[in-house]
Order: sequence, then structure tokens, then C-alpha cells
Amino acid sequence: MITNKTAAKIAKISALAITDRLRSTAYEQVVENFCLPRCGHTPNGDLCAQARQLHRQLLRFLFQAYSQEN
Repeated sequence: MITNKTAAKIAKISALAITDRLRSTAYEQVVENFCLPRCGHTPNGDLCAQARQLHRQLLRFLFQAYSQEN
């Protein structure tokens, strides 16, 4: 029988794999639809504060949409 602690670890590991895949999708979308039109270039390092906030919001939205579908 799986304990609650083990089930929580399994859920966390599963969520990390999904989040990693969605993170790259969210980053690409932020760069394409926010950074390029606004700044005219792709960021060379970290996103600016506004783009970083947008990235977090988009990632949250994508994860919620994914979890509702699966």
C-alpha cells in the first residue's frame, strides 16, 4: 500500500516533469509575443521583471489547463 508521503512525492515528481515541459513553451510564447514586439529582440539572459511575471502567469495557466485535461 502506498503511504500519503509516497503519493505526495510521486505527485511532486510528476508535476516537475510536466512543469519543465510547460516552462519552455511559456518562455517561447513570452519571447515571441511580449519581448520581440516590445523590445525588438530576444533576451540574452534573464527576462525583465514584466516578462518574468508574465512567464509565471502563463506557466500557471498552462499547468492548470493541463491538469484539468488530464
